[in-house]
Parts: sequence; structure tokens; C-alpha cells
Amino acid sequence: MVATVIANRTVKILIMIVLMTYMYGAICLKYVSGAESFDSGVSYTFWGNDEGFEEALGFDPYYIGICLFGSLSIYFSFGNIENAKTLQMVTTILRFLVTLLMCSGSIYYWKENGSHTVDLFNWKDQIPYLAEVFGNTTFAFIYHHSISGIITPVRP
Repeated sequence: MVATVIANRTVKILIMIVLMTYMYGAICLKYVSGAESFDSGVSYTFWGNDEGFEEALGFDPYYIGICLFGSLSIYFSFGNIENAKTLQMVTTILRFLVTLLMCSGSIYYWKENGSHTVDLFNWKDQIPYLAEVFGNTTFAFIYHHSISGIITPVRP
């Protein structure tokens, strides 16, 4: 009896540690990816290069992105999740829009520049982009498993 109580408590604690680690990693990844995307998107949109936004400000705009995403997260964290239907629908629409834009951009650049064959594992060229691949993979995973809960939330 005592062993069962201790085992159940230990298992619950281990599960909570795993879930907290996962959520911490997912949130950090979203903040970092969002801030990097914000910096790159503004730079390429208005200056046509990767450094234009930083040169215009005089400091790294990554920190503006972190503050922006942090502020929005804190703001929406204090609301009642049951009353967030509009936020959920806007988020869903934006996710579909971003995915559509990524696919459209890929098709545009493929048509504009053509396809280029490269070695499957050309580590010299691929290692610098490993963080982006990891971030995109995690985004796809988070997007995939959360979309159904956003569209039709679980009800009692």
C-alpha cells in the first residue's frame, strides 16, 4: 500500500517534470523563432537585406521581437481561456496564412531560380542552418497537434 502511494507520487512528479521541461522548451523556441522571424521579416521587407533593420536602429532588433512576443504572451495569459474564442480563430487563420505564404514563397523561388541539386548530406552547407530546421520541425509539430484543439476544443 505505501509502495503504491510512493510509486504513484513519484510517477506523477516525473510526468510533471517532463511536461514542464517540454513546455519551457516549446515556449522558448516560440519566442526565439518569433523574434528571429520578426527581425528578418522587417529587414528583408524594408531594406532588402538581413542587416538593414539593425543598421537603422543601431542595436539588435531581436530584443524588440523578444519584448513584443513576451508582452503579447503575458497580456493573453491573464485572460480566461474559455473566453478566447476570437483569439483562437485569429490564431488559426494566421497559422493557415503563414503556411500558405511559406508554400507560395517556396514555389515562387523555385520558379524564379529553378531547382538546384545538392548532396543529400552536405554538412558544410547544412550545419549553419540546423537551428532553423529544428525550429521549423518543432513549429510543424506544435501546429499539427494543436490545430484540432483550437478548432474543436475538448468539452466535458
